Amino acid sequence: MNVNQPISTAREATRLAVGWIALCALLPHRALAEESAAREATPSEPAARAEDATSADSSEESEDSEELEVVITGSRGAEARSRSIVRVDVVTAEEARRRGATNVGEALAGELGVTVNPSAYGSIGNPSAAQIGGFDRERILILEDGERVVGDVGGAVDLSQLSIGGLSRIEVVRGPSSALYGTSAIGGVINVISGPPELEGFSGSVRLEGRHRWGGFASADLAYRAADTWVSTTASFYGSQGVSLAPPDLALPDTYRVDTTVRAGTKLQRLHDLSIKANFRREASLGLDSQQIPGLDTFLIDLPDVTNRLSFRALDRMLLGEGHELTLSLAKQWFWNQTGNDRRDSPIDDTRTRFHTMHAAEATGSFFQKERVSFLVGARGEVEQFDQQLERRSLQGTEVVSTSLEEVVPTQLGSGALYSQVRFDPFDWFSGTVGGRVEASPKYGFAAAPKLSVVFLPMKELAIRASVGRGYRAPTAKEVGFVFDHSTFGYRVIGNPDLVPETSWGVQGDVEVRPTRALQFRVAGYANWVSELIDLRVAGTSNVAGIDDYTYLNVGSALTSGVEAVAIVKATESVRAEAGYTYAFTRDQELERPLPGRSPHTLLFSVTADTPIGLSFYARARVATDAYIDDELRTPSFGTLDLRLSQRIWSGAQAYASVLNLLGVQKDPSRIADPRPIEGRTFLVGLSADLPPPPEP
Repeated sequence: MNVNQPISTAREATRLAVGWIALCALLPHRALAEESAAREATPSEPAARAEDATSADSSEESEDSEELEVVITGSRGAEARSRSIVRVDVVTAEEARRRGATNVGEALAGELGVTVNPSAYGSIGNPSAAQIGGFDRERILILEDGERVVGDVGGAVDLSQLSIGGLSRIEVVRGPSSALYGTSAIGGVINVISGPPELEGFSGSVRLEGRHRWGGFASADLAYRAADTWVSTTASFYGSQGVSLAPPDLALPDTYRVDTTVRAGTKLQRLHDLSIKANFRREASLGLDSQQIPGLDTFLIDLPDVTNRLSFRALDRMLLGEGHELTLSLAKQWFWNQTGNDRRDSPIDDTRTRFHTMHAAEATGSFFQKERVSFLVGARGEVEQFDQQLERRSLQGTEVVSTSLEEVVPTQLGSGALYSQVRFDPFDWFSGTVGGRVEASPKYGFAAAPKLSVVFLPMKELAIRASVGRGYRAPTAKEVGFVFDHSTFGYRVIGNPDLVPETSWGVQGDVEVRPTRALQFRVAGYANWVSELIDLRVAGTSNVAGIDDYTYLNVGSALTSGVEAVAIVKATESVRAEAGYTYAFTRDQELERPLPGRSPHTLLFSVTADTPIGLSFYARARVATDAYIDDELRTPSFGTLDLRLSQRIWSGAQAYASVLNLLGVQKDPSRIADPRPIEGRTFLVGLSADLPPPPEP
């Protein structure tokens, strides 16, 4: 492949962006100036524009926080969640804290229809990967403030490495979303969103927490805002003791994580809304494994693992006139990971190093906002590079020999995309969008992804949504160029440069009913058909006797489908209960069997209660039935129960105590793909405070 081709593609995307700027600059300058003078200061995050998005709601509805909640991921534009064309589920920062979360994976673990089971991927390093609608790992697109997160482990972006420091909310969109977001959005999108400070002057928050199994979490936010100019910084630390399910081996290693983020924003002449974000994350762990060799003592093997992530993004949202704006963004990410396999008292060891980078540029224009017909157009260019090296020390006779192997040949992939979406609001009770994306890659050619979504609002108590769309996923650099030599264990994994992208068609629908302000019901269904499914299969026997080769192949097609039902009851202003059920049906149509590791039935219950004296209670229970692994093996059914009790100390400050997984269910290391929690029962106590404290109600 010509490495200059991806760069050329990115340049073409940049030229398109510049073209859009020139086109939009032709809009009447007078209208631009009048709009600038009349418009109030607007926060840089679309989520802050709740008043605009909910102007059609009644005054009674505006008293309900859910009616005021604004989402952006479903349509790439701010809209009231209750009236959104595409269903968007939200986990707020407050809800994440109630769940005892220290990272994005833990925040999503209790969400109905989203499964986060780190132990299900234990063979590839325990990454916390999300599963939505029967899809997991590389088929769920992970975003931070709308930017794709790179750096995976075994195909999964590890959600446990994404901190919730500075979090505003997490938005989850189900079903194929490639029309707006491109590759990997076959099963859905998870968007981790931060926000600017809301208060003038200085503000901040702090959270200190101790845990048993022994560990702790600390985070602090500090921000300053003066009118349209603001800056904020966030830092967090997490450390935990490892878990041994079969001593001396550690199923979870001793781990620590640090995360620091600096964000800033300002306005220039009320025409440019500028913001930048820089983030650094580091995770280090030390695992322990053992190996028994006949005739010799048991060897202990240290498993050090260090991951560093660095990302930078600059964004400019330009006001082009009433109802018109253009957003330009530039982003860069670096991902380094080094793992070791160090046999104690032996010179034999392995060190594996992975390096992943991505450059991205994007331009998105929104025109005629709030009109009966509005539209969005955009262009994006990406260039990413991935490589993986293995340094091995082995004995040859009586000498220690070091060898170096390229496990993934340095691979550069580039793509350029054009996308557009038209929104039509012909009536107050009906809205829809139709759009699509065309993405071009020098390696994989062209991919097209259309999507149509509609919402009917015949009355304020009823919303009916439906959508149909196409998804696609380009093969990763690892799937193309992997050379994973585990000949000592009897196998090798070989990449396949002849892979073609996966494609899918999906339909989604849901009905939401609010007969009273105290009751809410929702029923949803989905079905997805995937073609050219990529899977790891036996490729045959290598030239070395007794060594099997595995490779990635386009093996056929699959079906995922299911239904979901949720009931929410607000017994009083301070007591809220939720009950939900999901059923998932999956099928590998080539092998005529279910996709492994997908529990067909899941139940979820939660209760939140507040008292006048500042005492709050929270309980959340989840039950998952057994799942198919192969014709002779199924995972166990299990249930978890989390409890939390908090007490307001003073305005804006609270002390709390929680127990996660009160029932103590735990993974059995002798069972293959056992999805039960590795940690077992966990107790925690903590203190959190917001400064300055919020005003008393």
